[in-house]
Amino acid sequence: MTPQNTHRTWNRKPRVIFLITAFVPAWILFGLPAFFQSADPEKTSLISLTGWSLAMWMPGLGAVLATTLGGNKPIKDLNLNRLGTIRVYFWAWLMPIVLTLLTGLVTWLLGWGQFAGALQRISMSRDTLPDVPGMTASLLAVISIAAFLTLAPLINTFFALGEELGWRGYLLPKLLPLGQIPAMIISGVIWGICMPRLFCRDSIIQVITSWE
Repeated sequence: MTPQNTHRTWNRKPRVIFLITAFVPAWILFGLPAFFQSADPEKTSLISLTGWSLAMWMPGLGAVLATTLGGNKPIKDLNLNRLGTIRVYFWAWLMPIVLTLLTGLVTWLLGWGQFAGALQRISMSRDTLPDVPGMTASLLAVISIAAFLTLAPLINTFFALGEELGWRGYLLPKLLPLGQIPAMIISGVIWGICMPRLFCRDSIIQVITSWE
C-alpha cells in the first residue's frame, strides 16, 4: 500500500465510524417497539419513547467517536464550546410558536379545519391521565400551552442536540468542500435515510412483526 493510499484510508476512517454509529444503533432502536407489541400499552409507549429518544443521539455519538477515535482530535474540535449569537436562540424559540399560530389561523380561514372551542381532544387526553381533582380541560390546556412555551423547548433541545451535532455539526462541514448546495443535499438525504419519521418507523415495526 502506497503512502498516498494509506492517507486516503486514514481519512476515510472517521466517516465510516460516524455513519456506522449513526445508522446501525438508530435503526435497532427504531425497531425495538416491534418486539413488545404484546406488552402493556403503557410499557410499549415508554419503550418507544425511550428507544426513539436514544436514537436521536446516535448521530451525536457518532460525531464524538469519529472525532476522538477516528480523527484523534479533542471533542472541542466539534465547536461545542461556541454558543454563537444569543438572538439566534431567541428566534429558534419564537419561530415555532409563530408558525404554529399562523398555521392554525390559515387553516381556519381557508376552511380546512374548525376551531375546537369545546377542547374535545384535550378532554380526551385528560381522560387518559390519572385522576387529579379540579383538572378541567381548560386548566389542562393552559398547562399544556405553558409547557409548550417553556419546558418543552428545553427538553426537546437536549434530544435534538444529538441530531444537530451529528448531521450539521460534523457531517455537513465534512461535505462542504463539495460545494454548499451539494453538501446540503447529500447530508439531507443521509439524514432522511438514517432518521425515519413516524411513517417509516411504523413500516419498520410492521416488517419486524411479520417475521414473528
